[in-house]
Amino acid sequence: MKESIRLPKKLPLLLQLGKLHDEKTVQVTEWDAFKTIEKLYSFKGLHLQVITFTNDPDRYLLGTAFIESSEWNVSPLRVGSPVASLIPLGVKNPSPNGTWHFYGEADSLYVKVRAGKVTRVVYQCYTG
Repeated sequence: MKESIRLPKKLPLLLQLGKLHDEKTVQVTEWDAFKTIEKLYSFKGLHLQVITFTNDPDRYLLGTAFIESSEWNVSPLRVGSPVASLIPLGVKNPSPNGTWHFYGEADSLYVKVRAGKVTRVVYQCYTG
């Protein structure tokens, strides 16, 4: 999906995006030689659900990103943008209040609009 989120490629850089407010381990899966650890990282207005790997500490897979603040410039579609910013995504005459879902092959995008402004952007990625 061309409207995809833009995050650093390595986990240490991801964790330097801003002040980390909370980190929770959601699930640990043991494989033969390593573990995958599903984590939720919370920054002010940005929450990231990722899968990390004990055999490669720099690697992560993004599962979901919740963007709820205009201070995050990690997406072509920003919180605070006017509802007209949905037109390039194929939305004709977008309502000043509503929600939209867009689907790619391995990801999806959810957008919530209130009073003519984007208030939430959620990316979900297939982590297979």
